Amino acid sequence: MTDIKPETDADQTDADQMDFAVTLAQLGKGKTNRRLSDELREVVAAVTKTGKPGKVTLTINVKPQKNVPGAVIVTEASKAAAPVFDQQGAIFYATEDGDLVRDDPRQHALY
Repeated sequence: MTDIKPETDADQTDADQMDFAVTLAQLGKGKTNRRLSDELREVVAAVTKTGKPGKVTLTINVKPQKNVPGAVIVTEASKAAAPVFDQQGAIFYATEDGDLVRDDPRQHALY
């Protein structure tokens, strides 16, 4: 004998629920997805070149639509942080006047 239980919200299949990727594709009429794809490619390329970590951050804000029960406004923002090479420094010497010079002013010229 099998026990048959009534279906509950917990029993819903994934097919019954909206997939996040579908929602992302619909944001900004697809422009958000394309922009994020471009940002991710840029970060991956920079990580490969520099050997340093990078990241792409997506923030999704959801707020209720005033005077429309059940409706929400969804906005998004993304930020790409591609790594960069360290800048090569240059050695200078500071003079008493605060200028920067390439040769040490405290050392006498040999010739």
